[in-house]
Amino acid sequence: MSSTRSKHTARKTPMRAKSKRTITKKVPKKNGASKKRRRREPDLSSPSPLPKKKRRRRAGTIALREIRIQQKSIECAIPRAPFSRVVREVSMDYKPDLRWQKSALNCLQLATEQFLIDTLQDANLLAIHAKRVTLQKKDMDLIRVLQPEKFPDSMHTRFYPNWHNHIPRALLNRKGKK
Repeated sequence: MSSTRSKHTARKTPMRAKSKRTITKKVPKKNGASKKRRRREPDLSSPSPLPKKKRRRRAGTIALREIRIQQKSIECAIPRAPFSRVVREVSMDYKPDLRWQKSALNCLQLATEQFLIDTLQDANLLAIHAKRVTLQKKDMDLIRVLQPEKFPDSMHTRFYPNWHNHIPRALLNRKGKK
């Protein structure tokens, strides 16, 4: 027994005749009836259903979105005009009529922001190590102690006056011999 296979061929559909369009007379619409939907005014006489609740997102979702946007951007986080005013105010203490080029202010702003970002990242690591989410002042103080090259004048004198007591005497003696 041989099996016969039937070929299925696609049928060509006959061309349809174009239907004649009938000319219709345009009738003007009544007042208030337009294609756009209009909002109905609430009926104050009948009890209204509960208003829809505004959708709440989980805590931190919007903050994380903003963080991602800031990380992608290459713009400065500090506005230029306030930063410029602070720089000019501080420089007035050293030289009264000091003038700043725009490129110098821009360079100083970029360096300042990078310094702040690095410091806050390190302090955030310390907070995470302490099993906290909130960055605290003690994290910033510890960063100053751990990274004296970044904070040369403030670490020893202001925040941690007894820093030399925690260095082993062998290291202190070695410094004196050099």
